[in-house]
Amino acid sequence: PVLARASFGIWGANIPALVRAIVACFWYGAQTAAASGAIVALLTRLQWFDEFNKSSHLLGHSTLEVICFAIIWALQLLIIQKGMETVRRFQDWAGPAVWVMMLLLAIYLCVKSGS
Repeated sequence: PVLARASFGIWGANIPALVRAIVACFWYGAQTAAASGAIVALLTRLQWFDEFNKSSHLLGHSTLEVICFAIIWALQLLIIQKGMETVRRFQDWAGPAVWVMMLLLAIYLCVKSGS
C-alpha cells in the first residue's frame, strides 16, 4: 500500500487494498466451507451422525453441515479477534501438524497402492 501511494496517490492506493480485502473475505469463506466439509465427512462415518445428517435439513443443507460451518466460523473468528500474534502462534502450531498429516497420508497412499 505504501508504494502504491507514490504511483496512484492516497485515494488510488485504496483500490488494491479493497481488492485484497474482497479476496480475503472469499478465501475466508472457502476455507470455512472446506474445513466444515472435512469435519462432516469424518463425523458421518459414525452411524448416529450419519442418520442425523440424512434426516434433518436447515437452510438447504443438512443441519450437521450448518452446525459444523457455524462452529468452524466461530473458532476462526475467535482466533482472529485475539489479534495477529494469536494468528501467528496458531500457525506455528498448525503448520507443522499439516505437514505431518500430509506425510502420513503420502505413506498411507504408497502402502495402499503397493509401491
